[in-house]
Amino acid sequence: MKKIIAGILGLFIVVALVSGSAFALFLSSATLTGVTFAAGNADLQISVDGLGFANTKIAPAEMNFQNMYPGYSATDTFWLKNNSSVPNMKLSLTGKLTSATTGLPSVLADNIQLEVVEIDSFGADIPASTTGFKTLTVWNTTAQALPGVDLNYGATRQYRVNVKIDSTVGNDIAGLTITGALFTFTGTQVYP
Repeated sequence: MKKIIAGILGLFIVVALVSGSAFALFLSSATLTGVTFAAGNADLQISVDGLGFANTKIAPAEMNFQNMYPGYSATDTFWLKNNSSVPNMKLSLTGKLTSATTGLPSVLADNIQLEVVEIDSFGADIPASTTGFKTLTVWNTTAQALPGVDLNYGATRQYRVNVKIDSTVGNDIAGLTITGALFTFTGTQVYP
């Protein structure tokens, strides 16, 4: 019996070796070289005149709000552009007063109110598209969502800055100054 089992087992081993060596497959390979992987980037640019866009702009003379007083109000405009390297990239927009050379925090920052309003293609304010008035202190502590839908790839959008001081503010702001204010506008990629 042992010889029969050993014979059958030997037969299985021979069949396995013969069938394993009986399969011969042709093989071929191809190589792809020179592959590059490069990430694109989001690029939000700003302009004070709607013509020259860059990542940093110095405010023009008219955006330096001078001789403010209780009941004061003034406006100015700026543009943002989605200049991202990735086609179809949309950006959601926020703005924040990130720093100032002097005067933050202060009673003046607590009393100057600023809002950003989206402007339509005819140059008129879109009343429902606004940040609402918030003090410079709030703009300095929390980034504010800018009005309007996400900024499409290659698109520009104009905004109006409205600045005011309430008429009930007292003499405690007299002679105070905030200089070198730096507003940072951020475009964050919106996933489709």
